[in-house]
Parts: sequence; C-alpha cells; structure tokens
Amino acid sequence: MKIWIEGRGIGKARPRFSSRGRVVHTETRYSHWKKDTVKQIKSLGLPRVLVPVKVDCWFVNFFSSDSDNLVGGILDAMVEAVL
Repeated sequence: MKIWIEGRGIGKARPRFSSRGRVVHTETRYSHWKKDTVKQIKSLGLPRVLVPVKVDCWFVNFFSSDSDNLVGGILDAMVEAVL
C-alpha cells in the first residue's frame, strides 16, 4: 500500500518542558503539520492495522530536518490516526 502525504514534511520536534509543572510544549509548526497529516491519513479510510508492519518513507526535496526526525513525525501521525 502506498500513501502520498501532501505538503512539506516537518521533522519531529524535541519537546520542551516548562519550568512550572510538567507541561510539554511542542513547536507550533510541527503541531499544525501533524494535525493536518492525521486528517489526511484518516480521510483515506484505511482499516486499523493489528499486526506489525514495515513503513518506508520517501521524502522529496527535504532540507529542513534529519530523516529520522521526519520519519518520527510520520510515525507519530500514524499512531494518532489509529492505524
């Protein structure tokens, strides 16, 4: 199965912890990108995956992040989309 995610990929941002309490902040661009990517994945109507799978990611013309951070963002979106 192949899925094309529209738009520019944004690498998984390192979370920042506030000095007060245990509040975690993530980069705004990453949060917006992940929310949009989750919507795109959910709109495909894919069945829930109940067995381990292999995920290959191909990024076209990326310069903004290391590939492991880009893959981490995709995996986070897939988990949130409950695939």
